[in-house]
Amino acid sequence: MRLGLRPGGSGLSGLGGTLTLSDLTQSGPIAHVLKIALDGYLNYSSANGGYRWPASNADTGFNQAGSAAFYGGSNGEIQEGSLLALPPSINVSSFSNPTVQKLAQALQDYGAYIVDDAGGGNTPWSTFITNYNSSSTLLADASSSDLNTLIQDLEVVSNNTASTPGGGAIGVSRCAPYAPVFDDGTDAPPALTVTSC
Repeated sequence: MRLGLRPGGSGLSGLGGTLTLSDLTQSGPIAHVLKIALDGYLNYSSANGGYRWPASNADTGFNQAGSAAFYGGSNGEIQEGSLLALPPSINVSSFSNPTVQKLAQALQDYGAYIVDDAGGGNTPWSTFITNYNSSSTLLADASSSDLNTLIQDLEVVSNNTASTPGGGAIGVSRCAPYAPVFDDGTDAPPALTVTSC
Protein backbone atom coordinates (compact mmCIF):
# COMPACT_ATOMS: atom_id res chain seq x y z
CA MET A 1 0.00 0.00 0.00
CA ARG A 2 1.07 3.57 -0.57
CA LEU A 3 0.88 6.55 1.71
CA GLY A 4 -1.56 9.37 1.01
CA LEU A 5 1.05 11.78 -0.31
CA ARG A 6 0.51 14.13 -3.26
CA PRO A 7 0.57 11.85 -6.29
CA GLY A 8 3.32 12.82 -8.69
CA GLY A 9 1.66 11.41 -11.79
CA SER A 10 -1.73 13.08 -11.82
CA GLY A 11 -1.14 16.20 -9.73
CA LEU A 12 -4.33 15.41 -7.79
CA SER A 13 -4.80 15.96 -4.06
CA GLY A 14 -2.63 14.11 -1.59
CA LEU A 15 -5.50 14.02 0.92
CA GLY A 16 -8.75 13.72 -1.01
CA GLY A 17 -9.74 10.09 -1.52
CA THR A 18 -7.20 8.69 0.92
CA LEU A 19 -8.40 5.56 2.67
CA THR A 20 -8.08 5.94 6.45
CA LEU A 21 -8.20 3.57 9.41
CA SER A 22 -11.51 5.16 10.44
CA ASP A 23 -12.94 4.34 7.00
CA LEU A 24 -12.11 0.69 7.53
CA THR A 25 -13.14 0.35 11.18
CA GLN A 26 -16.26 2.52 11.49
CA SER A 27 -19.60 0.75 11.44
CA GLY A 28 -21.01 2.94 8.67
CA PRO A 29 -20.05 3.00 5.00
CA ILE A 30 -17.12 4.86 3.48
CA ALA A 31 -18.72 8.15 2.39
CA HIS A 32 -16.21 9.49 -0.12
CA VAL A 33 -14.39 8.72 -3.34
CA LEU A 34 -11.19 6.66 -3.11
CA LYS A 35 -7.81 6.88 -4.84
CA ILE A 36 -6.17 4.04 -6.71
CA ALA A 37 -2.91 3.42 -8.53
CA LEU A 38 -2.58 0.74 -11.20
CA ASP A 39 0.39 -0.44 -13.21
CA GLY A 40 0.68 2.20 -15.91
CA TYR A 41 2.70 0.00 -18.24
CA LEU A 42 -0.12 -2.54 -18.42
CA ASN A 43 -3.15 -0.29 -17.99
CA TYR A 44 -2.72 3.42 -18.73
CA SER A 45 -3.13 4.94 -22.17
CA SER A 46 -0.78 7.65 -23.44
CA ALA A 47 -3.56 9.13 -25.63
CA ASN A 48 -4.17 12.87 -25.29
CA GLY A 49 -1.17 13.43 -23.03
CA GLY A 50 -1.82 10.41 -20.78
CA TYR A 51 -4.32 12.13 -18.48
CA ARG A 52 -7.87 13.42 -18.28
CA TRP A 53 -9.91 15.70 -16.00
CA PRO A 54 -9.44 16.20 -13.07
CA ALA A 55 -5.75 15.26 -13.40
CA SER A 56 -3.39 18.00 -14.55
CA ASN A 57 -0.56 15.86 -15.92
CA ALA A 58 0.84 12.37 -16.50
CA ASP A 59 4.04 10.77 -15.23
CA THR A 60 7.29 11.98 -16.77
CA GLY A 61 8.26 9.42 -19.40
CA PHE A 62 4.70 8.17 -19.97
CA ASN A 63 5.21 8.28 -23.75
CA GLN A 64 8.84 7.12 -23.88
CA ALA A 65 9.27 3.42 -24.63
CA GLY A 66 11.75 1.92 -22.19
CA SER A 67 10.88 4.40 -19.43
CA ALA A 68 9.82 2.90 -16.09
CA ALA A 69 6.78 5.19 -16.30
CA PHE A 70 5.79 4.24 -19.87
CA TYR A 71 2.03 3.88 -20.42
CA GLY A 72 1.43 0.79 -22.53
CA GLY A 73 -2.31 0.23 -22.08
CA SER A 74 -4.62 0.02 -25.08
CA ASN A 75 -7.85 1.38 -23.53
CA GLY A 76 -7.83 5.14 -24.21
CA GLU A 77 -10.27 5.70 -21.32
CA ILE A 78 -7.81 4.51 -18.64
CA GLN A 79 -5.42 7.32 -17.76
CA GLU A 80 -4.28 9.45 -14.85
CA GLY A 81 -7.46 11.12 -13.56
CA SER A 82 -9.89 8.45 -14.79
CA LEU A 83 -12.77 7.69 -12.43
CA LEU A 84 -13.31 3.96 -11.95
CA ALA A 85 -16.44 2.50 -10.35
CA LEU A 86 -17.95 -0.87 -9.54
CA PRO A 87 -21.00 -1.40 -11.77
CA PRO A 88 -24.37 -1.59 -9.96
CA SER A 89 -24.92 -5.01 -11.54
CA ILE A 90 -22.28 -6.51 -9.23
CA ASN A 91 -23.67 -7.46 -5.83
CA VAL A 92 -21.42 -6.17 -3.04
CA SER A 93 -22.22 -9.25 -0.95
CA SER A 94 -20.64 -11.44 -3.64
CA PHE A 95 -17.30 -10.60 -2.00
CA SER A 96 -16.76 -12.86 0.99
CA ASN A 97 -14.42 -10.54 2.88
CA PRO A 98 -16.20 -7.80 4.94
CA THR A 99 -13.44 -5.24 4.32
CA VAL A 100 -13.63 -5.83 0.57
CA GLN A 101 -17.43 -5.53 0.79
CA LYS A 102 -16.99 -2.12 2.42
CA LEU A 103 -14.57 -1.05 -0.33
CA ALA A 104 -16.92 -2.42 -2.98
CA GLN A 105 -19.82 -0.36 -1.62
CA ALA A 106 -17.70 2.80 -1.69
CA LEU A 107 -16.62 1.99 -5.24
CA GLN A 108 -20.25 1.61 -6.30
CA ASP A 109 -21.34 4.77 -4.50
CA TYR A 110 -18.38 7.07 -5.25
CA GLY A 111 -15.71 5.29 -7.28
CA ALA A 112 -11.94 5.76 -7.23
CA TYR A 113 -9.73 8.16 -9.15
CA ILE A 114 -6.53 6.94 -10.75
CA VAL A 115 -3.91 9.21 -9.20
CA ASP A 116 -0.52 7.64 -9.88
CA ASP A 117 1.39 4.79 -11.49
CA ALA A 118 1.84 1.89 -9.08
CA GLY A 119 4.04 -0.13 -11.38
CA GLY A 120 7.78 -0.03 -11.28
CA GLY A 121 8.24 -0.75 -14.93
CA ASN A 122 6.22 -3.76 -16.03
CA THR A 123 5.13 -4.83 -12.52
CA PRO A 124 1.49 -6.00 -12.30
CA TRP A 125 0.61 -4.29 -9.03
CA SER A 126 -2.20 -2.03 -7.89
CA THR A 127 -3.23 -0.37 -4.66
CA PHE A 128 -5.70 1.87 -2.94
CA ILE A 129 -3.95 4.95 -1.60
CA THR A 130 -4.04 4.82 2.20
CA ASN A 131 -2.75 6.85 5.11
CA TYR A 132 -0.03 5.37 7.29
CA ASN A 133 -2.26 3.71 9.90
CA SER A 134 -4.70 1.94 7.58
CA SER A 135 -2.28 0.08 5.29
CA SER A 136 -1.59 -2.83 7.62
CA THR A 137 -5.27 -3.07 8.58
CA LEU A 138 -6.34 -3.25 4.95
CA LEU A 139 -3.72 -5.88 4.17
CA ALA A 140 -4.61 -7.94 7.25
CA ASP A 141 -8.38 -7.68 6.84
CA ALA A 142 -8.77 -8.08 3.10
CA SER A 143 -8.35 -11.29 1.17
CA SER A 144 -5.97 -10.64 -1.73
CA SER A 145 -8.09 -12.71 -4.11
CA ASP A 146 -11.21 -10.70 -3.20
CA LEU A 147 -9.29 -7.43 -3.64
CA ASN A 148 -7.93 -8.54 -6.99
CA THR A 149 -11.40 -9.51 -8.19
CA LEU A 150 -12.78 -6.18 -7.01
CA ILE A 151 -10.12 -4.22 -8.90
CA GLN A 152 -10.66 -6.29 -12.05
CA ASP A 153 -14.42 -5.60 -11.86
CA LEU A 154 -13.97 -1.80 -11.97
CA GLU A 155 -15.11 0.10 -15.07
CA VAL A 156 -14.34 3.61 -16.31
CA VAL A 157 -16.96 6.32 -15.78
CA SER A 158 -16.49 7.74 -19.26
CA ASN A 159 -18.74 10.78 -18.81
CA ASN A 160 -16.87 12.12 -15.77
CA THR A 161 -16.01 15.73 -16.69
CA ALA A 162 -15.74 19.14 -15.02
CA SER A 163 -19.41 19.82 -15.82
CA THR A 164 -20.58 16.28 -15.00
CA PRO A 165 -18.41 15.21 -12.02
CA GLY A 166 -18.98 11.60 -11.07
CA GLY A 167 -20.76 10.99 -14.36
CA GLY A 168 -23.74 13.29 -14.03
CA ALA A 169 -24.68 16.93 -13.70
CA ILE A 170 -24.30 18.47 -10.25
CA GLY A 171 -27.49 18.02 -8.21
CA VAL A 172 -29.02 15.22 -10.30
CA SER A 173 -30.02 11.91 -8.76
CA ARG A 174 -27.14 9.77 -7.49
CA CYS A 175 -26.70 6.33 -5.94
CA ALA A 176 -25.35 7.84 -2.70
CA PRO A 177 -25.22 11.24 -1.02
CA TYR A 178 -22.32 13.56 -1.71
CA ALA A 179 -19.43 13.33 0.73
CA PRO A 180 -20.34 15.12 3.99
CA VAL A 181 -19.26 18.66 4.87
CA PHE A 182 -15.92 19.21 6.57
CA ASP A 183 -15.92 19.28 10.37
CA ASP A 184 -15.75 23.09 10.31
CA GLY A 185 -18.99 23.21 8.29
CA THR A 186 -17.42 24.44 5.05
CA ASP A 187 -17.83 23.06 1.57
CA ALA A 188 -21.45 21.97 1.95
CA PRO A 189 -22.60 19.80 -0.99
CA PRO A 190 -25.54 20.79 -3.19
CA ALA A 191 -29.01 19.34 -2.70
CA LEU A 192 -29.37 15.85 -4.08
CA THR A 193 -31.95 13.11 -4.62
CA VAL A 194 -30.56 9.67 -3.76
CA THR A 195 -32.02 6.80 -5.78
CA SER A 196 -31.30 3.09 -5.64
CA CYS A 197 -29.02 1.88 -8.38
